[in-house]
Amino acid sequence: SGLDGPSEKMHYELDWYSTVTMGFGGGLSLGTTWTAYTSPNAMFGTTQEVAFKVSKAYWLNPYGTLAFELSGAADGSDTGTGSYLELGIGPTWPLAGGKATVTVPVKMGMSITNYYEDLNTGEETTFGFFDVGALVTVPFGAQPGKFGSWNFHAGADVLFLGDATASFNDGENTKFVALFGIGVTY
Repeated sequence: SGLDGPSEKMHYELDWYSTVTMGFGGGLSLGTTWTAYTSPNAMFGTTQEVAFKVSKAYWLNPYGTLAFELSGAADGSDTGTGSYLELGIGPTWPLAGGKATVTVPVKMGMSITNYYEDLNTGEETTFGFFDVGALVTVPFGAQPGKFGSWNFHAGADVLFLGDATASFNDGENTKFVALFGIGVTY
């Protein structure tokens, strides 16, 4: 959390983003996202990034994301801005007669240039991470209401980290992440 950082505050990261997505026939979509990664407790400087995502609504739900840092560097290096590629799938199946869904996201993140650089050596690595998980989503109602469609979701992921990402995680090459939340879509 960063309590031992310069500001001695716990709030490590706050991300601001805006996305525009266009849908095309056959379930194809193209999205553009601008993101500002900020640290309220001053553990790292702000990085701005633009990303382009192509996806296909299909039982595997494949996608690819290409991102470019516009300012700053998320890994804290001084070698300049970097670029990133992520490839993934997210097959989804109905549960309980369609009252819930389970999704199995699988993704891999890679550096194209200057994106994953080892904290200790400064050496650039291409492989950032491989992530596999499971997510169960349960809607709060059968029909969307005037306040949107609400759901509860919970899941877990296992991440296998490359050398550079492991250097930012105390040298650990494997991480387990559990999550839960409430979602709303308008």
